[in-house]
Amino acid sequence: VHEAWALDWQTHGDSAVLNQKLLETSPSRVYGGVSASEWAEGIAAFLRSTHMNGKWIVAVGHSAGAGAMVLLTQAFSLATLPYAALVLVEPTMITREHFYRNVDDRMAPLELAAAATAARRTRWRSRDEAHTWLARRIPWKSWDARVARPLSTHGLAEAPGGSVVLKCALNQEALGYADTAPQFAAAEQLGRISHAVPVHLVWARDSLVCAQLSHIFGNGSAGRVAASTATLEGGHQIVQENPDAVADAICAVLDTLRPSRSKL
Repeated sequence: VHEAWALDWQTHGDSAVLNQKLLETSPSRVYGGVSASEWAEGIAAFLRSTHMNGKWIVAVGHSAGAGAMVLLTQAFSLATLPYAALVLVEPTMITREHFYRNVDDRMAPLELAAAATAARRTRWRSRDEAHTWLARRIPWKSWDARVARPLSTHGLAEAPGGSVVLKCALNQEALGYADTAPQFAAAEQLGRISHAVPVHLVWARDSLVCAQLSHIFGNGSAGRVAASTATLEGGHQIVQENPDAVADAICAVLDTLRPSRSKL
């Protein structure tokens, strides 16, 4: 592995800091956020850039990020897909049919997550205070310490008066839960690409996502096939809760790759 790139959603992390003025003043962004489709377009532009020329790329996406990693392939033909392999961790992609078949059951956890997000604390006197506060509360108290500490280091920004605030505004995070259309499109796109590039699925044993969605992926329906499927201990935030197991699953995928599979 020569390089590892982390590509923020435009409303999250350092991207949120760079885009802060627009996100706070543009009515379309204040009330509509930034769709995962736009996130996918941004990543696709990066993959076409000189930074990625000649690179052998394995994409890893978690939750909505898994959908973005699939959705961006709409910008490429099957013959020019940018990936050597694709690892989808707890993907929240779902077909429109499955979503609306039990729409009340699908919407309830999304609405609960959005409401909980909107009510969350956003400001602390220091990074240490933030870390202590988060470490005592769900979901952060279940995170591996090696993940929880960097959140207070890299997930917070300095604010006037010496306090620190979350880089991702709560309204922007909450808007993401209602952004279902890109997940529908990604589920369809997965059926188009999974015969052309190896797609590896990683599920969390204690996750509602796994219980509700895993049966529609990797079983050949609508062309969706998986090169491998792994189920690990943990919940939906398995990347934060059990990073060693996720890393092992990714390494197992890397061990299967040979240069002949390069798409570049």
